[in-house]
Amino acid sequence: MTCFQYDVDWQAAGAVITAIAALIALYVGVWPTLVAAKQRKSRARAYGTLLAARLNRTALNAEVASRLANLEPKSVARFNTAVEWGVALDHERIAEASSQLHLFDEVLARQISAAFADMETTRVLLMPAGAPIKKALGADLAQPNLGGLLLAQAQSVNRAREGLYQFVYAKPPEDITVAAAEVVAAKDPG
Repeated sequence: MTCFQYDVDWQAAGAVITAIAALIALYVGVWPTLVAAKQRKSRARAYGTLLAARLNRTALNAEVASRLANLEPKSVARFNTAVEWGVALDHERIAEASSQLHLFDEVLARQISAAFADMETTRVLLMPAGAPIKKALGADLAQPNLGGLLLAQAQSVNRAREGLYQFVYAKPPEDITVAAAEVVAAKDPG
C-alpha cells in the first residue's frame, strides 16, 4: 500500500480560507443593507403611486380654476367659480405626504414641496376667513393676481405630478389640460 504525500503550503491555505471568511463576513454584513435599500425603494414607489393618483384630482382642479380665472370677458360668476375650484384642492390629504418626502430624491422632493407650498398659499389667499372669497355682483373684477396665482398653482402641481409618474415609471393617465378644457366648457358660468 502506498501513501501519497503532499507538501501543503499552510500559509497559502490559510490565506485562501481567510479570504473566503472575509467574503462571507462582507456578504453577511452588506446583505441587510441591500435588502433595506430594496424595501425602501419599493415603499417609495408604492407611496409615489398613491401620491401621484391624489395629485391627478388636484391638478385638474388647479387647471380648471386657472382657466376660469383667465377667461375673457371677466365676470362675477366666473370669478366665484374659479375661486371655488381653486379652494377645492386636496390640501389636507396631500399635505400628509410632507412627512414622506425623504423617500424621494432631492429634485422630486423639491417639486412636491413647491406644489404643497403653492397649494397652501392659494388656500390662504382664497379662504381668508375659512370660507372662499366671493365677489358680489358689480364688484371690481380687475384682479390680475387671481389668474396668475391659479396658473402658477396649476403648473406647480403638474410638475410634481409628472415627476412622481416618472419616479414610479408610469405614464400619467391623461393629459390634464385636455380634461380641464372639457370641464371648463361644461362648467363655465359665462
